[in-house]
Amino acid sequence: MKLPAKFGSIVCDYQDQLRIGFMLGLLLLVFTVLSFPFIEPGTAAYAIIRIDLILVLFLIVATGGAHWCCIRYRQQVGEFSTS
Repeated sequence: MKLPAKFGSIVCDYQDQLRIGFMLGLLLLVFTVLSFPFIEPGTAAYAIIRIDLILVLFLIVATGGAHWCCIRYRQQVGEFSTS
């Protein structure tokens, strides 16, 4: 995936925040999964936790994908090498 140069540089300026958002998403995923056994199916809380799970997974995919694109962008630009 190739990012436009200006967009890539703007998003990649927030790479540390993306990493924090990704880790926060993983922490929320752990809490959500740990709470599943304590909620009865068919209740309102069960519906809310399923929606929460979808939102947390979206957060993980969005921040992880943006972070990965920034790494690829910086490799193309030549800001750092992987070796």
